[in-house]
Amino acid sequence: MNRENLKLSVTVITYNQEIFIEETLNSIVNQKLDVHFEVVIGDDASTDRTPEIIKKYADKYPNLIKPVFRTTNLGHTGNYIETTRMAIGEYIAHLDGDDLMLAGKLQKQVDFLDKHPECSMVHHLVNFIDKEGTLISKAKARKGTVGTINNIIIRNHI
Repeated sequence: MNRENLKLSVTVITYNQEIFIEETLNSIVNQKLDVHFEVVIGDDASTDRTPEIIKKYADKYPNLIKPVFRTTNLGHTGNYIETTRMAIGEYIAHLDGDDLMLAGKLQKQVDFLDKHPECSMVHHLVNFIDKEGTLISKAKARKGTVGTINNIIIRNHI
């Protein structure tokens, strides 16, 4: 697939997340989208079963999942940068190997960006859950604020 007809790349970075990665990948492959997309997974030299699980998904979804199995650990930032460099979609969505996407998330984000070409980024609030699935905390929205690069990235809030 080339850049001209690939609307979205989903990048996933992971390291030793065997207890989460399968659910993470299921939350991506079960997204309903009306555009072509790819999933680029950068495994940062995991020493647990994470690579084995990723390979299983890459074998099951060979036209969707593009695994990158690193032999040297680059660390979170290095893995993020190198995995993102491999993405060829017009838009890039990112999540870590222990994150989940709600149904419809990607289509909503693609639709928004298509309708608002003046926007270069979208983000949303998140819920924090533990490994048993129990809600730990829920982010609260501030009504009437517009996110800017300064308050989204530097201050990490809207």
